Amino acid sequence: MAMSVRLPDDYSAKWGEALIGEQAPNSVEPASVHIDWWMRVEAAYRYRMADAMLRARTQDASHEQEQP
Repeated sequence: MAMSVRLPDDYSAKWGEALIGEQAPNSVEPASVHIDWWMRVEAAYRYRMADAMLRARTQDASHEQEQP
């Protein structure tokens, strides 16, 4: 499910920092450090969205059972 989550078009390094609680690498870091950081940001975003979808599904199912 997490892989099916689409990332927002306008996410930024500040957004990523807030999401994972880790400062973005500075411009002198090697590309591999930047790639690894962005991969952690994307993974955190995808898992949070997937968790939210699963919670919504569970809530929807419990509401359906309550209806007569």
